[in-house]
Amino acid sequence: MKKNNALHGPLHDALRVVVGALERHKIPYALTGGLALAQHGIVRATEDIDLVLAIPQLKLPAVLESLRAGGCSLDVRKTIRAWLEHHIVQMEFRGVRIDWLAPVLPAFQSVLKSAVVRPIAGIPVRVASAEGLILLKLIAFREEDKIDVRGLLAVHEARLDLSAVREELLEIFEPEDQRFVWLSEAVEKPER
Repeated sequence: MKKNNALHGPLHDALRVVVGALERHKIPYALTGGLALAQHGIVRATEDIDLVLAIPQLKLPAVLESLRAGGCSLDVRKTIRAWLEHHIVQMEFRGVRIDWLAPVLPAFQSVLKSAVVRPIAGIPVRVASAEGLILLKLIAFREEDKIDVRGLLAVHEARLDLSAVREELLEIFEPEDQRFVWLSEAVEKPER
């Protein structure tokens, strides 16, 4: 499985600044999105950083100030308000979009707990597991998410713990939900 470690320029710098600030402040996080998919063998063009993170309200101002000092464009007060009201925020680092998502569902906590440290272009980063990514993508359930899930199924084949994914989904959706039917069909007929 080939991993994409060829980050450079603003994307590499943004990852270094964001991960550095989160690590310094001891914030639990997991990289998700395209960069995380690349660590699992699904390489696609991405120019943003997606994270699930659990940040205590008391630490939020200091973390945001660290990010601002590191070069991120953000208004600390507006970002705090958006985080507390919507549990999701966006910021930017030299044209690189950075999205944070709070673990408002127990499933997101599972993604945080199962994340593993992987080196990305020389930066140790907590990356969501393949099961964690599948879980997030099945919750969102857009067409591009389905493509990513099929890719993860093809790359990881029998090494996945899909029963844990199904259990997490059952905490959110009824057993008749289309996600369960779609996942069963995708497992039976993976695209290669």
